[in-house]
Amino acid sequence: MNTALKMYDALFIIPMLQVIWLLFGVLGGGIFYDEFRALSTTATIMFTVGILILVSGVVLLAPRKKDTNTQRENKLLIEDGRSM
Repeated sequence: MNTALKMYDALFIIPMLQVIWLLFGVLGGGIFYDEFRALSTTATIMFTVGILILVSGVVLLAPRKKDTNTQRENKLLIEDGRSM
């Protein structure tokens, strides 16, 4: 975790690690305790939808890189004493 936090933004790493932990915990428990065998078709579809929502939530909320041109313009404005 420390290496990941050094390399990437904490606002991305902490939720991503949480998603990975939950995903492997659910899948590992389902495989080890053979819980997936008892799922009906509807339950399997809803389980898959739940996993997709879990993963897509982090993907949608992940911070995006700013445009370098916008960063350059902001830096010039700050250096000139103007603010946005």
